[in-house]
Amino acid sequence: MHIFRRYKASTSPRTIKGGTSHDEKVSLGNAVAQHQAPKITDSVGNALAIRAVRDAGEIANNVAWKGIAGIAILVIDAVQNAKSNREECETIRNQICDFIHVIINRRSGNENTLTLDERLSLEHLQHTLMDVIKVVKKLGDRTALSRVFLSTTDRKTLIECQDELQQAAAVFNVASSVQIIKAIQRSNTLREEQHEELLKTLHSKKSLELEALRIYAENREEVLGISPLEGTLKSFLPPPKPAVFFGRSGVVEQLSTQLYSSNAGRYALLGPGGIGKSSVAAAIFHANEVESKFGSRRFFIKCDAATSKPGVISVMASYLRILIPSEKKDPNSRQAQQQIVEFLKEGGLPTLLILDNWESPWEPHDSRLEVEGFLATLASLENLSILITMRGNERPSGTRWTRPFLPPLEPLSRQASKDTFLAISDISEDDRNLDKIIDYTEDLPLALVLMATVASYEGSENVVARWETEGAALLKRGTSDRQSSLESSLRVSLTSPRFTANPHALGLLTVLCLFPDGTTMETLRGAIPSLKTLSSSLTILRQTALASPDQSGRIRVLAPIRSYILSNYTIPEPLFDDFHRYLGSLKTFVHNVGTEGHTNEIAQFTPELGNFTALVGYFLHHDPHPAAAIEGALALALLHRNSSLGSVTHLPLAEETAEEHGEYSLQAECIWMMAVIAFERDLSSAPPYKRVEESLELYQKMNNISGQASCHAFFGTTSVHQNKIGDAISSLTIAQNLYLEAQDVEGQARNLLNLTHAYRRQGDLRKATELCLKASHLFGTLRKRFAQGACLESLGEILYMRGAYAHAITICNSGMAVMQRMGYTHDVSFWQAHCLSTIADAALRTSRLPEAKKGYQEVLKYYDRHSRLDRAANCVVQLGEVSLEEGDTDAARKFYQRGLEMWTAPNRYNTWGHGTAVLGVAKVSHREGDISASWSLYKEAMALFVKADFAPFVAECRYGMGDILLHHQPDFPSIDEATTSYVLGFLLYRKSDEIYGQAVGMKRLGDLALVTGALRDAEARYEAALEVLTTSGVVRDVADCWRGLGDVSDARGSSGESAARMRWERALELYKLGRDVRGILSIEERLSALDSA
Repeated sequence: MHIFRRYKASTSPRTIKGGTSHDEKVSLGNAVAQHQAPKITDSVGNALAIRAVRDAGEIANNVAWKGIAGIAILVIDAVQNAKSNREECETIRNQICDFIHVIINRRSGNENTLTLDERLSLEHLQHTLMDVIKVVKKLGDRTALSRVFLSTTDRKTLIECQDELQQAAAVFNVASSVQIIKAIQRSNTLREEQHEELLKTLHSKKSLELEALRIYAENREEVLGISPLEGTLKSFLPPPKPAVFFGRSGVVEQLSTQLYSSNAGRYALLGPGGIGKSSVAAAIFHANEVESKFGSRRFFIKCDAATSKPGVISVMASYLRILIPSEKKDPNSRQAQQQIVEFLKEGGLPTLLILDNWESPWEPHDSRLEVEGFLATLASLENLSILITMRGNERPSGTRWTRPFLPPLEPLSRQASKDTFLAISDISEDDRNLDKIIDYTEDLPLALVLMATVASYEGSENVVARWETEGAALLKRGTSDRQSSLESSLRVSLTSPRFTANPHALGLLTVLCLFPDGTTMETLRGAIPSLKTLSSSLTILRQTALASPDQSGRIRVLAPIRSYILSNYTIPEPLFDDFHRYLGSLKTFVHNVGTEGHTNEIAQFTPELGNFTALVGYFLHHDPHPAAAIEGALALALLHRNSSLGSVTHLPLAEETAEEHGEYSLQAECIWMMAVIAFERDLSSAPPYKRVEESLELYQKMNNISGQASCHAFFGTTSVHQNKIGDAISSLTIAQNLYLEAQDVEGQARNLLNLTHAYRRQGDLRKATELCLKASHLFGTLRKRFAQGACLESLGEILYMRGAYAHAITICNSGMAVMQRMGYTHDVSFWQAHCLSTIADAALRTSRLPEAKKGYQEVLKYYDRHSRLDRAANCVVQLGEVSLEEGDTDAARKFYQRGLEMWTAPNRYNTWGHGTAVLGVAKVSHREGDISASWSLYKEAMALFVKADFAPFVAECRYGMGDILLHHQPDFPSIDEATTSYVLGFLLYRKSDEIYGQAVGMKRLGDLALVTGALRDAEARYEAALEVLTTSGVVRDVADCWRGLGDVSDARGSSGESAARMRWERALELYKLGRDVRGILSIEERLSALDSA
């Protein structure tokens, strides 16, 4: 005799009168729409509620109906007392009353027995009502202030309750849809007769409520006809097909195809909690191929309530509708197991069994072998395909899994994450916070869904703000089950027997959370030698998927998990000394960067910089002795300043922490570093003198001489950028003397380089060259090769200003080569970007326009990326110069206008930069023939350069105005004024020691002599300019000189025709070399006229 009773699973379609399948039927609420009570208002709510329960009195002798009636009264009473969200509460009350009416109609007449389907569906309804009681009672207990702040959250929770009630209705509809329709007709005639009797029965509502709950608790087993389960089974229906489901089509298609084509596949879908294993399994359950093959022989069983083999058997029996009467043997018996096996292999029909959350029964060590044995028994059935979902990366033993094994699920692709987030939150895909929010989740599906849910009613700005303060605690909604709360999901893993078996696993997990970019075993052993049982602890973390190797093999913990762990656990204090030493290695690394013998350290340390940033932040917050963390913050900032690597994020906190712990020298250095970086990012802003003065006072208090010198050096360098060269040299000289007093050789060398820039800006190129070479020598004694490369860059700029463009390019290339040998590239090195910029300037001067354009575009990307706003604006203006030389005045004007906007933007104004952009527009107007506009713009630019005290650009404006005076005499007839303008420009360039500028002035004075007929003077001036310009390699200007010499020969008549032709042909070659279309046309016209004569 079988100890189990079995009946057809309710998942198969059922046909209702008229031939319509159950799947085509609407929900319970719609099924009774014709008999539904009107919407309940506050004034009649209690009356209708009591009337509904009175109707239930007709079936009072039935224990199940009594339980439903009593619990319903509790719910309605709680709803009535709710003080907020009245609309949603009334909706719930309406639903409950509708359900009671349906129950009454179902049991009208003499039908006092329940089918098994109905008993099971009532189990689900009773649990749902109990959940609703808990939620609604909270509303009645809230204070007025809580109701205001939690109104939106409460509304969302109540809507979820409505959904749960609707699902409960659907379950009851599966069991009772046919009887409902018949009962509705019978109940109408009996309703009024039942009212009086029920009122008598319910004269003491409170006593009935307590009695109903007591009866339900004592008779649950008898009512439902099943043995108690290991946990609560809220629903026996399979999960719906996921509505929001992106990025998993590949694994769903793969598994669906394999299940369709194979006789009995065995698959384990693994991965960390929240990765989406259950959703993938649900999608496979509903896949067309799977449905067409297995039909009603598909079973999706949630195993999270089972913690042993008996629990698994009870859960499976309940889902499969196999009864285990309480008077029979233990469900762990061989007969119970065999009955399940017989059901699954019945008729040899293809059957699919999906066991979700299999880790729950498998985890406990004392029952693992039994659970694995039971699974192996199921796997032996030839007609049965099995798919388990399991937290972690470890498959149960004893089952021959189908090969190749399914790889553990990984986080979603970024596009799939965006699609998921946008589908739930409905925020714009252009929202500026979108990528940042998704970064918080690190593409973990559960975190994405929870974050998107919050964003759907709070908006992206609030989500970002809340994450900064709450972290992973933000990731929850409604009830705290594993699918609605990241914390609940993680605690399943953290409390699992696998994890708790190793007492050091949690410590290692916490340590790994401080390495957001992942790390290696080698790094962990070297950095944290006090970590115990490292290998075995890491094995546990990998088995539970709390930590996994990324594509490069580095062990990582996902961002939401990191946030939760670091918010709830701390690093054991015995490990602090190890971390102090590890942070000290960061300081050593930054000090050695660019030093001979440390050429590969940038490549080695770059993957660790994100980790160091996280470590510094953590220990600034948690270390009682934070000096190492403060020094780490300073090291990261210095690295960022020198190379654009590193980070300045923690400097404000480092300053605050240093002050709190009395580390005043470190506090002063933090203040100084923040001021320097802020100014260097935007040289046009006002220097933060007040902050540096604070730093200077602290350094003086601590008698830190080198620190005082660095403050004076800051005053000097900022004065250079403000063109206060006298003040700059004075401050830098004070700094140099202090560095000498402190015997700080590296400080002396750096400051000599600062003095180089000051004298170069003053125009004293000889003094600048001398200081630059001294700085390079001192850096050499320290083996600071990268700094020597920076000196070469400065020397290249000096050579450029002297007009030695070819030499400037050579020197700058040498500087870049030195820096590259130290491991730097122009992507990370500010100084190398300067080298490229100088090379582009020289290429422009020498008419190598494609090279110049490419150089400026490449450097502009660097300056934009690293917020070097002044340098970026200068590159834009220089691109205008390239376009002008190419003859594209429209493009040139656009670049100059863009540069003008950048230089004159609010809080970023720079007089010199403003002048360069206006000068560029003046050149365009001059080229286009708008002489009046050009004249006005030259004057405006010259006034700006005078204000900025920058002589070379004043000279350039003088040359432009002289050209107008000379070549447009009908409008500007004064040759004397042209002469004056040229001479003044020449003298300004001579004062600045700029040879190129002087040579160009000499050429213009030759033009002036030619116009006035002083041919001998003209020829002498052209030849003098030609000698300098040829050395400089400036093709266009050299061609202009040959053209002028040809014009001199032509002016001498027939005796000079041969010389004129030779000189013009030489000019034509150079114009073609420089791609100067205007110059080419001018020479061709002259040669044509000569041939015609």
